[in-house]
Amino acid sequence: MADFTNKEDILMNSFMYIGGSDRKGSLRETVEQLIEKYENDSKLHGGAKMDNKECLEVLYAMRNDEKLMKLKAVDSIKTDIQAVCYVNSEDKEANIVVRGSGGDNEAWQENTNLAYEYETRLQKEFGNVYKKWNEEYGGIDYVTGHSLGGNLAQFGVIKYGDDKVKCTAYDSPGFSQAFIEGHADGIVNRKDQIKMIAASTDYVNVLNKQITDNTEYIDIDDELCHPQNSHKSTKLLDSALINENGDFKENKKCKQNLLVKYFGKIINLSERGLSEVPSIQKAVNNGVGIILGYCLGDENKWEYTKSLVNKGKEAIENKLKIVEKVPGVNFLFKELKKIGHGLDKVKDTVIDGAKDFLHIGKNKNELELKQELNNINKKYEEQERKIAELNSNLNMNINKYYKTKEAKTNWEENCDLLNKYEGMKLFRGSFYNKHKDLIDLAKNSKDILEKNSLNEISKKIKELKIEQNKCKEEMNGIVNEKNTVVEQLKDCKAIENNQNKSNEIAFDMNIVGATSQGMSM
Repeated sequence: MADFTNKEDILMNSFMYIGGSDRKGSLRETVEQLIEKYENDSKLHGGAKMDNKECLEVLYAMRNDEKLMKLKAVDSIKTDIQAVCYVNSEDKEANIVVRGSGGDNEAWQENTNLAYEYETRLQKEFGNVYKKWNEEYGGIDYVTGHSLGGNLAQFGVIKYGDDKVKCTAYDSPGFSQAFIEGHADGIVNRKDQIKMIAASTDYVNVLNKQITDNTEYIDIDDELCHPQNSHKSTKLLDSALINENGDFKENKKCKQNLLVKYFGKIINLSERGLSEVPSIQKAVNNGVGIILGYCLGDENKWEYTKSLVNKGKEAIENKLKIVEKVPGVNFLFKELKKIGHGLDKVKDTVIDGAKDFLHIGKNKNELELKQELNNINKKYEEQERKIAELNSNLNMNINKYYKTKEAKTNWEENCDLLNKYEGMKLFRGSFYNKHKDLIDLAKNSKDILEKNSLNEISKKIKELKIEQNKCKEEMNGIVNEKNTVVEQLKDCKAIENNQNKSNEIAFDMNIVGATSQGMSM
């Protein structure tokens, strides 16, 4: 697919959102089967808000494309990720298409992990699949994906790609700073083999940090750029955007929408130094996940949205007020409200929902936190002493158990000898001399068994182990409590250090606010 057109790329990426697209075998046969299925049931729809009509339009266009109809799906995976490996029947090139998350709220919660994890669970899973197919098919020639699929496609190329592979990502989110630093060599070696294409008003490609300088923005019309449409893969299939050769028209290539660009600047707080406050970064990203899930998913999931806030309450506890006060965040929602798709309601839901579940009081100052940390350290030392005492007692009883068990065995083996010795009147001395060691062993074993009971010792060991596990759980709680206070202390320092940076945001937002008056997405 390295020589495939933009239109063919987008058809394949849109195809991945249609149920059954992971079927192995001839792509022509799969398309024909799905056309019949979707024609016979108008209620069927695809992922990423693709309705029945859009699914059929994609399938019809694919059926009419001879180049695509020569592809054969030789392998596929469908777990928390979906990807298909295609081989062209003529040139035998191996190509991978990776599906995006599809716009589900919960999927977008997973997507936001891209912002702060070195490698996410899904990236690792796709990396293993890419590596396997790369070895099985003598190298991958081309990889493409939409949204999260585009991110995974780039991940595979950066980590396991060779010099021949090419990659095109559509509307794809970027990577964390940790990933970029950890894979610096791979990015330098492969970034020129990667291209990113996005709608000028797509709000997903601005998330996190992009690794390629080769990016094209496409100017889509007003109806398609509505936020609930501007991230759909199918919006790039508009005939007004594509020339007779199947590539984007030169006059439709443009610069990124200014408001969307600044949306990214606000969300990617690391650009302003606020990444030093990781708990705030994570809280904002979790909120973004809810917002984007709303844009792309079911609009009537307010209770579900609240449940997500509750689910992530540890990420935003004692941080929500700080997040609200970051200059620019409220401006963003104010501007989005003008667009008219209800994100202001999502923002209220996130904040009100969080307040329902959290008791957010006055933020503690540095002195109070240091005193709290001092008290926690004392609890930690006391718990350490208690655990050491328990361990010592437990080891003593375990040793006693094995000694008693050994004594029981020795007594059972030598009790007859001792009883015979004690019952003798004649020749007692010579009998003792002959069996001295065994008679003494029997005597000692008898004394031990009279003083100890195996059942009682076993019972004591069991009680001590229960107490030991309880103490370990309490210690884990103390450690978590300590880590929370240490993180809050770091936040205090970072927030103080970033006041000037926040003021810069406020200044810039005033400029953007003035510039964006009259702008339309």
